[in-house]
Amino acid sequence: MWLAVLFDEDPMQINLPCSFMEKILTFDDRTIQAIFGHEAAEQEDLRRLQQYYFKGQTFKRMMADLPLRILVGQKGIGKSALLTVAKAEDEDQGKAVLFLRPEDVHGVGDGGGDFRQLVNEWKDGISDAVQILAFQSMGMPMQSQSSTMKSVGRVLSFIKDTARPYFDKKIDCSPLEKVISDRFLKANQVTIYIDDLDRGWEGKRKDIRRVSAFLIAIKDLSAGDSGLYFKIAIRSDVFYAIRKTEADTDKLEGSLVWQTWTNHEILFLLVKRILTYFNEPLEHFPK
Repeated sequence: MWLAVLFDEDPMQINLPCSFMEKILTFDDRTIQAIFGHEAAEQEDLRRLQQYYFKGQTFKRMMADLPLRILVGQKGIGKSALLTVAKAEDEDQGKAVLFLRPEDVHGVGDGGGDFRQLVNEWKDGISDAVQILAFQSMGMPMQSQSSTMKSVGRVLSFIKDTARPYFDKKIDCSPLEKVISDRFLKANQVTIYIDDLDRGWEGKRKDIRRVSAFLIAIKDLSAGDSGLYFKIAIRSDVFYAIRKTEADTDKLEGSLVWQTWTNHEILFLLVKRILTYFNEPLEHFPK
């Protein structure tokens, strides 16, 4: 009956894979996690996550070819899972992508000064982190901070200009380094995925200023450098606190994507998880 509700069909016309429940030997914690996934997307097996993930309207909006997408949603609603699947999809399509974590910009934006100074500090810090992550992903030596900081506003161009002569001379390039370097050298854009930036959020004034300045910085970087695209996730309570306090964040409205799930999508996701676990056909599911 639940499949009939899901697919809006006559239950008598659906061939139910009734035998798959018999395949469960022990319905223990391990089996439950294997079927329904891990609570934290970063700890889930990527291929398993891709197998059962349901790409609803929120996912499609986040994948739009726009320089800035900000995913806003409550804690535990699936923001990290969406970014993980989106990044993997971009990689499968041969795009240049990076994943920036809080530790990659440790200490950035913690200083004092006025708000514009804080924004500029974020611009420098993010640009430097993006370049270092790109060089690391290609197996290149990390560039000195002094040389990378000068390239704010032309980050992708700087990466290409630095990597091209390096790989022209390198003769012992590994297959993985070759693939990744080709992506960056041929790319017209690099997409930076950012998650968990609100780690340690306490709602204090310094927290609000720090994250607000970060958001304005990536807005400026995505608008000023045609090679940088950003897809980030932020908790809704954090964003509400920022929007109420910092007037400049109203300029981000056109880039916001609110993470929502309809009851129909939730049921789809649950059924898809079960069927994929038992390798049952998914002919009823949208692509």
